[in-house]
Amino acid sequence: MTTAEGAGLADALASVREVLESDGFTGEWQETDAGVVFRVGLGTADCEDCLVPRSVLEMMVGSALAPTGRRLARLDMPGE
Repeated sequence: MTTAEGAGLADALASVREVLESDGFTGEWQETDAGVVFRVGLGTADCEDCLVPRSVLEMMVGSALAPTGRRLARLDMPGE
């Protein structure tokens, strides 16, 4: 992955990360041959149950990735 590609993904996923961080969670990503793996961490959140459902996060990340031409390969969530 080139620096420009990494910056493009970082820009695309920035809004998802901001939403997660505002609720005390973290969001990190890694590009793989299968697509993007997005990992949600607890950060300062008090509980895992405060996180929106998996289906909502998959939609958010998938929508954010759509303009980049990449797809969500896997979503890792706390407690799984």
